[in-house]
Amino acid sequence: MPHFARMEVDSHRQWHLVKRYSMARLYDTTTAAYVDVAQLRALVKAGANVNIVDAKTGKDITSEFLRIDP
Repeated sequence: MPHFARMEVDSHRQWHLVKRYSMARLYDTTTAAYVDVAQLRALVKAGANVNIVDAKTGKDITSEFLRIDP
């Protein structure tokens, strides 16, 4: 089971490149930690830029994970 790091968001608009691996594991290369979708949404709400790519294909899959519910 992956260790999920507690993520702190600073006032700067930092870019987070997140790679999705098999078994739906998400790895934030900026913080060097595994994260979950709730943590990514919190980053976006706090103003961070997040880009999620499939680690195998390199395809941008950000919109699949960060859909905004009405």
